Amino acid sequence: MKIGIDAKYYYSGGPSLVNVVRNIVNKFIENNTEDEIVFFLNKKDSHCIDNFREKIKGNKNLSFIFIPSKLNFLTNLLIYPFY
Repeated sequence: MKIGIDAKYYYSGGPSLVNVVRNIVNKFIENNTEDEIVFFLNKKDSHCIDNFREKIKGNKNLSFIFIPSKLNFLTNLLIYPFY
């Protein structure tokens, strides 16, 4: 199965939102070995990706896509369905 996760608040956002997104994403990384998972990350946080790459090292089922998130509603409506 292919799963897409909106993880654009993994690095930046309100403190509680960042914690929730990080917990969900980290559990997916730890517990999932069969499904193909695509993490959608904020394009402005692409420089922070090194520690994220370290977590998924060796798991070919996990990948990232960097998306602009200026207008969150339009991103959710137009960009996510494209992928």
